[in-house]
Amino acid sequence: MGAQAAPEIEKEFEGKLTNPAIQSYVNSVGQRVALVSHRRDIQYHYAVVNSNTPNALALPGGYIYITRGLLVNLENEAQLAAVLGHETGHVTALHGVRQLQRNLGISLVLDAIGSATESTRVQSMAKVVANLANLRYSREDETQADELGAEYAYKAGYKPVGNAGFTERS
Repeated sequence: MGAQAAPEIEKEFEGKLTNPAIQSYVNSVGQRVALVSHRRDIQYHYAVVNSNTPNALALPGGYIYITRGLLVNLENEAQLAAVLGHETGHVTALHGVRQLQRNLGISLVLDAIGSATESTRVQSMAKVVANLANLRYSREDETQADELGAEYAYKAGYKPVGNAGFTERS
């Protein structure tokens, strides 16, 4: 589902940043975090999108985005690892999938698109997952993602003090 929705998300957030060095750097930090996550079976994709709005988001299946607006506000790599760890935590804890089930009645959605052609079904699911970016996680989900993000950043070799300054500012 995440792979199908990724192009829609990238379009909504003004496309991917066209600087390959920055993309590579963010992806390398993300991959370092992913290696210590609870879901190492997922192929994670970390990317920077062009939006000025400070934000980060995760799609089911390991598609994780950070906006240019948030990236320029980070002071160090440990803060980047904490943000990417937080979003990785949403993926590993299946928050997005559960949110889709709660907020969109996934069984009704699947029934509705089940009668569609394969092409239409893929497009419909991509739109449903893309809408996930506009929904809010519960406070419990955010707390769990914070805890997982801190754990992943620490296990990836980042000092927790690098994360605290960012958390206090946001």
